[in-house]
Amino acid sequence: MHTLVVPLDGSRLAARVLPHVTALAAAFGSRLHLVSVIDVARLDLAFYYQHYALPLTEAMQLWLARALDRERRVLERGGCAVTTEVALGRPAETVLRVAHDRDAHLIALSTHGRGGLGRWALGSVAHDLVRSSTVPLLLHRPQDRVRQIAYRRLLLPLDGSSRSEAALPLAQRLAQGLGARLLLAQVVPTALNYALGPHWTVIPLQLEEQAVAAAQVYLHEVCERLAGAGVAAEAVVLRGDPARQLLDLAEQQPIDLTVMATHGHGGVRHLALGSVADRVVQASARPVVLVPPSPAATGTAEPGSRR
Repeated sequence: MHTLVVPLDGSRLAARVLPHVTALAAAFGSRLHLVSVIDVARLDLAFYYQHYALPLTEAMQLWLARALDRERRVLERGGCAVTTEVALGRPAETVLRVAHDRDAHLIALSTHGRGGLGRWALGSVAHDLVRSSTVPLLLHRPQDRVRQIAYRRLLLPLDGSSRSEAALPLAQRLAQGLGARLLLAQVVPTALNYALGPHWTVIPLQLEEQAVAAAQVYLHEVCERLAGAGVAAEAVVLRGDPARQLLDLAEQQPIDLTVMATHGHGGVRHLALGSVADRVVQASARPVVLVPPSPAATGTAEPGSRR
């Protein structure tokens, strides 16, 4: 966790992720790299406006550089090591490139910024990063201003698949560095949640009970593995709609941070299309860390790597 990349756009909403990254930096000794991106595509104006594009870009660069510098000074007074950068390009692509160039372990950003996007899943930078990032993302839905952060209890949803376990190493590392407890959760759909074929089919309750028993055994084994690594963990098996059950659990416990894989047993590729992770991010009152699957889990290779 030596480098955390934090995209900012100069807005107060975007900056509300900073208390969270400050807490992580304090726990892991991480360097924060603040980056703002000027979307060059939006400056691709009609021909007779091209004369104004260059001075407009320069003015935006100066304004963003000053905004980042103000945040840097505040963070440095709090003991953080901070660097800043204003880049040109398509925002999501540029942020991901910066993260790879910096060998970042995490990209942390608010899901709302200057644009006031009501739903981050509809074309925002956060949504684009969720679909394309190979770096874990900490997504924070800014609400009330938070000045101090304490991570005492982390939620790790699992479904028994290697894809969902892609989040396990990072959750373990966070728990160890933060001195937090892990709560493992698996949600078993009830008989009424199943549908087979073109018609609604009720699955025998016996199969549901078997699924619950298998989930309990699986989570117990994961807890034992975590205990061997010095991480305090407990497990719970829930029934019902996965996203709704996880959100309710996070409120009841309460949970300070949810860490989950972007792909589960179903291998859903586009999170904007109703997946569990997407619904949790959009509705959670607390930050969510999304971990992309490893190339081994997906059967694909990283760009430029050999298979």
